[in-house]
Amino acid sequence: MLFYAPLVEPAPYPGDPDAGDAEGTDRQEHWVNGFVRRLPPGAQPSEKQLTLHERAVASEQVPASPLTPGYTFVKRHHRNG
Repeated sequence: MLFYAPLVEPAPYPGDPDAGDAEGTDRQEHWVNGFVRRLPPGAQPSEKQLTLHERAVASEQVPASPLTPGYTFVKRHHRNG
Protein backbone atom coordinates (compact mmCIF):
# COMPACT_ATOMS: atom_id res chain seq x y z
CA MET A 1 0.00 0.00 0.00
CA LEU A 2 1.35 3.42 -0.95
CA PHE A 3 0.83 6.54 1.12
CA TYR A 4 1.70 10.02 -0.14
CA ALA A 5 2.49 12.63 2.51
CA PRO A 6 3.88 15.84 0.94
CA LEU A 7 6.16 18.00 3.02
CA VAL A 8 4.34 21.31 3.38
CA GLU A 9 6.02 24.30 4.99
CA PRO A 10 3.59 26.95 6.25
CA ALA A 11 4.15 30.36 4.73
CA PRO A 12 3.51 33.59 6.65
CA TYR A 13 0.44 35.56 5.67
CA PRO A 14 1.46 38.82 3.87
CA GLY A 15 1.12 41.80 6.18
CA ASP A 16 1.10 39.68 9.33
CA PRO A 17 3.03 41.64 12.01
CA ASP A 18 4.20 38.34 13.57
CA ALA A 19 5.69 37.19 10.25
CA GLY A 20 9.05 38.91 10.83
CA ASP A 21 11.30 39.67 7.87
CA ALA A 22 10.11 36.90 5.57
CA GLU A 23 11.19 37.34 1.98
CA GLY A 24 8.84 39.48 -0.10
CA THR A 25 6.75 40.78 2.79
CA ASP A 26 8.66 44.02 3.41
CA ARG A 27 8.68 45.98 0.17
CA GLN A 28 10.42 49.33 0.05
CA GLU A 29 9.38 52.38 -1.92
CA HIS A 30 11.34 52.49 -5.16
CA TRP A 31 11.48 53.82 -8.73
CA VAL A 32 10.55 51.53 -11.61
CA ASN A 33 12.34 52.23 -14.90
CA GLY A 34 10.30 52.57 -18.09
CA PHE A 35 9.56 49.31 -19.91
CA VAL A 36 7.60 47.79 -22.79
CA ARG A 37 4.50 45.82 -21.79
CA ARG A 38 2.18 43.51 -23.74
CA LEU A 39 -1.38 44.77 -24.20
CA PRO A 40 -4.56 42.69 -24.09
CA PRO A 41 -5.66 41.30 -27.48
CA GLY A 42 -7.07 44.05 -29.72
CA ALA A 43 -5.71 46.93 -27.61
CA GLN A 44 -3.39 49.58 -29.03
CA PRO A 45 -1.02 52.06 -27.35
CA SER A 46 -2.15 55.68 -27.08
CA GLU A 47 -0.39 58.47 -28.97
CA LYS A 48 0.96 59.68 -25.62
CA GLN A 49 2.59 56.30 -24.93
CA LEU A 50 4.07 56.19 -28.45
CA THR A 51 5.57 59.65 -27.89
CA LEU A 52 6.92 58.68 -24.46
CA HIS A 53 8.52 55.59 -26.03
CA GLU A 54 10.18 57.72 -28.72
CA ARG A 55 11.55 60.07 -26.04
CA ALA A 56 12.84 57.14 -23.96
CA VAL A 57 14.63 55.74 -27.02
CA ALA A 58 16.10 59.17 -27.84
CA SER A 59 17.43 59.54 -24.28
CA GLU A 60 18.72 55.92 -24.33
CA GLN A 61 16.50 54.82 -21.43
CA VAL A 62 15.28 51.83 -23.46
CA PRO A 63 16.85 49.97 -26.41
CA ALA A 64 16.40 51.60 -29.81
CA SER A 65 13.69 49.54 -31.50
CA PRO A 66 10.21 50.36 -32.76
CA LEU A 67 7.25 49.59 -30.52
CA THR A 68 5.89 46.25 -31.75
CA PRO A 69 2.13 46.07 -32.44
CA GLY A 70 0.30 44.77 -29.38
CA TYR A 71 2.73 46.43 -26.97
CA THR A 72 2.80 49.74 -25.10
CA PHE A 73 5.36 51.74 -23.16
CA VAL A 74 5.08 52.24 -19.40
CA LYS A 75 7.00 55.34 -18.29
CA ARG A 76 9.29 55.52 -15.26
CA HIS A 77 7.22 55.73 -12.09
CA HIS A 78 7.42 55.58 -8.29
CA ARG A 79 6.07 52.52 -6.48
CA ASN A 80 4.97 52.81 -2.85
CA GLY A 81 5.98 49.39 -1.57
